Amino acid sequence: MGLKTQTLVQCLIECAECDSYRSGTRTDRWHVKADQKLLNKVGGLSQLLIQAKELERIAGISGKISVEWTELHRNIKKIIVSPEAIPLLCQAEKEEDPRERQKSQILLVENWKAEAKEIPWLLSYYTYILERLLKGEQVKNVPGLRDPQFFLFLNKAASIRTPIYRRVFSAQTCAEWKGRTDATITPTKRFEILYQTPVLSVLKQYSPFYEEGMADEEILAAHGILTYAQTLELKGALEYRIDDGPVLSSEAMKYGTVFNSQTLETAVPVSMKNIRRIMTIENKANYEKMDFDPKTLYIYCHGFLSPAERKFLSALVLLAAPDTAYFHWGDMDYGGIRIFLFLQKRLFPDVQPWKMDPEHYKWALETGAGIPLEAGKREKLEKLDAGMLTPLKEQILEHGQEIEQELLLL
Repeated sequence: MGLKTQTLVQCLIECAECDSYRSGTRTDRWHVKADQKLLNKVGGLSQLLIQAKELERIAGISGKISVEWTELHRNIKKIIVSPEAIPLLCQAEKEEDPRERQKSQILLVENWKAEAKEIPWLLSYYTYILERLLKGEQVKNVPGLRDPQFFLFLNKAASIRTPIYRRVFSAQTCAEWKGRTDATITPTKRFEILYQTPVLSVLKQYSPFYEEGMADEEILAAHGILTYAQTLELKGALEYRIDDGPVLSSEAMKYGTVFNSQTLETAVPVSMKNIRRIMTIENKANYEKMDFDPKTLYIYCHGFLSPAERKFLSALVLLAAPDTAYFHWGDMDYGGIRIFLFLQKRLFPDVQPWKMDPEHYKWALETGAGIPLEAGKREKLEKLDAGMLTPLKEQILEHGQEIEQELLLL
């Protein structure tokens, strides 16, 4: 199969695909050599000569493009192209002018930035894109420049106030879209199939709610997009009220109480009576193994707590007695350390680790509970400021083994 040829005009338009022309700052001319590379593109010398002569006859092009002929018009040394010639060449070839394309992309991003309103981290994202476009960069890693519906989904994800299920979010956002779209993908699945991955990429780089180590579902939940029924599980003597209803107690539920999504959104803690210790537990099996204690409130945290969970638990902190102690029991690995730091930063400033120390780590190794530390995790762990869990971090790095909490039950 032979090489696909281009017209000479198309070859000259390629010259304009540079930062200086796209930014509108180009003033000097391009000198395009009639070398073998150009001959191959246009289909040989004869085609180059024919097209160059025709180019000189295009109305309005005179003075903006000049051909340096040799051998009495039987060969060409080079073609000199002025920036002012590019719009005319694009018009002749019915191609989009790179400068006009850049200007339209700048306007597009400015409009979506205006829609972002008062969301500082999202404004930073749009500002970064605009800075690149204004410099004339050909920005290829922003899907919204090709498919603006991405920007709509991103803006909506950033502005959610009440948690919403992913497919409902997708359908509602699609209902607001007035442009063309892929009709083969139903509105309820469009976010999940087309836009979730690129939206997550932005959230991981710019969102203040993202924490290193979060799973995709946790990142979405942190922004109010639920991929599954959200629950909060706790075990202890807690009194709470749902809406304006009577005061309820979880004291009789000695094996634990589960709040579903609606309960979690509407429930308000009222009293914790004699509770003097609050403990979050990362793994379900370990949580269920904890016996009911009237002075302890156990909370199954499963990982990074969602905004709805943090809202409810923050109210607990306000009710807690001044001498209440806070603990967290999690995996002795990179993820477990990240979750501990997250709870310390977002919810319980005075939280202390429970069985997450060198002594328990060494005991776990002796029982054969170690799991080899992956190279990627090692690199992240080495860079992590583990705070009060630094001694545990050093043990993990020294032995190259992680401990999952469930294995301690063996």
